[in-house]
Amino acid sequence: MAQTSSRYCLDWHDGGLDLEPRWTHEPSVEAIARVCRHHLGIDKEDACAVSFHAAGAFNRLYLVQSARGKMLMRVSLPVDPGRKTRGEVATLRFVRRNTNVPVHEVVAFSDSNNDTLASSGS
Repeated sequence: MAQTSSRYCLDWHDGGLDLEPRWTHEPSVEAIARVCRHHLGIDKEDACAVSFHAAGAFNRLYLVQSARGKMLMRVSLPVDPGRKTRGEVATLRFVRRNTNVPVHEVVAFSDSNNDTLASSGS
């Protein structure tokens, strides 16, 4: 039996032993492009191509190509997005600054589901 959530793309599925978060639909590529344009300062007239790159159980990766170069955008299921996302960003920044482990730079992030992507629908 599934439990419906009011959060974008998120539904809870009864896996027998525990509830598991599931995608209800894929994020909109157009909404992802709008978010990228906003956070990266890309004008409407300039190219910003977004394409699906890879998927995991809780995340989707999209390749973003613009005049700023190639970047990856990760979209996660909104399961406790504030703490989860802030913790992941802090960890990546710490590793990047304090070790020799190669870690990509976090250019921008949102730890809320109250943004353009969340309000876009499928």
